[in-house]
Amino acid sequence: MKKESQWENYLDAQNRIRTIVENPKVAYAGTSGSYSEDATIDFFGENSNRIPYRRFEDVFKSVNDGESDYGVIPIENTTTGSVRDVFDLFDIYNCFIIGETQVKIDHCLLGVKGSSIEDITDIYTHEQSLMQCSYYLDGHPEWEGHIFPNNALAAEFVHKQNDKTKGAIASERAGKVHDLVVLDKKINWLESNVTRFVIIAKHPEHRQSDKISLSFGVGHKPGALVRVLNIFDKYNLNLSKIESRPNRKHNWEYNFFIDIEGVIDQDMFDQAIKEVIPETTQFRYLGKYKSNIS
Repeated sequence: MKKESQWENYLDAQNRIRTIVENPKVAYAGTSGSYSEDATIDFFGENSNRIPYRRFEDVFKSVNDGESDYGVIPIENTTTGSVRDVFDLFDIYNCFIIGETQVKIDHCLLGVKGSSIEDITDIYTHEQSLMQCSYYLDGHPEWEGHIFPNNALAAEFVHKQNDKTKGAIASERAGKVHDLVVLDKKINWLESNVTRFVIIAKHPEHRQSDKISLSFGVGHKPGALVRVLNIFDKYNLNLSKIESRPNRKHNWEYNFFIDIEGVIDQDMFDQAIKEVIPETTQFRYLGKYKSNIS
């Protein structure tokens, strides 16, 4: 894409800002009892109109196609780091971040009624949960792990199988929702296990903000990334996160996702972006929103 078009797309995003949607339809990944549903309730309230989807991409597609007003997506965890697939989906779907929230993750080992830890031979959960509970699972090398798109979907599967040898790693609330018993609690190896969720929408919104997210690509040549970072430094912009993902179109080139925090003067920020774009191979403004990270 030409540099002029990238600048025009940035200005267009500023002009497309909409008001907050009242009584919205909110998409999330999983099913009732998932941590994503917990995040949805935390941001939109217990009485929100929640729509479950099986995969993260289904949530993006629902928002992009206008089936849902918002989507709630996990983006990083304090134990296992970034949810890599989500960053790639921002390159595929033209969605914006309009908010964020965080959920404390306390994993439980769940089984069908009448089962015990001694009965378990197979564990079902999301791949991140397997990593977050790796020390606990190392104590049971005879168990075989099976990856599910979502913890609550794994709990639902174990309930439907009604097999004492099958267990799920999910929240205690997921166990209650899917009529499972808790065989063990707090099995994640770090007590401070928290997942950050972002709220996505088809348009940027008028909300309080002190955080901006961007993505950009740079060529595979010396100093390419440094030149971009120097511009942010020149304008005293505080980068709180930088994440790299392989460019899907060009081998050995990378896209970078960054978060910028603090009260930011819009005119100054516009000027910084005007200087950044010529140094990039592609650029996307992902949104301005209120930080909710502690």
